Amino acid sequence: MIHRGVLTGAAVGMATGAWVTIGSKVTAGNEYIFPLYKLSFMWYGTATILVTLVTAIVFSEFFRIMLPEIKERFIEPRLMFAWLRPKTNVYSVSTPARVEMRTTQSIDSSIAVST
Repeated sequence: MIHRGVLTGAAVGMATGAWVTIGSKVTAGNEYIFPLYKLSFMWYGTATILVTLVTAIVFSEFFRIMLPEIKERFIEPRLMFAWLRPKTNVYSVSTPARVEMRTTQSIDSSIAVST
């Protein structure tokens, strides 16, 4: 499975978010509060996303190094760094298709004007 690091990061991120949310509610009246529980609820999403990204990157690299089937995969460097590719128009056509268009004369002649 290729997405092991991403799934690990997502699981750890969700667990961290749930842990901080539930822990801050449970320890509301205690004398000693874990410093992460003092985090404002407005920062829960940011902290969870950061934990998810860092964990996913670390575990993706770990799995890439440790597992031989992933280690031997070739990744095209041009797909990883799009801004380093030469600036060419991929969708340009060398010979444009010829399009038949009706002129205004043929349209005017086909309309009969009654007075």
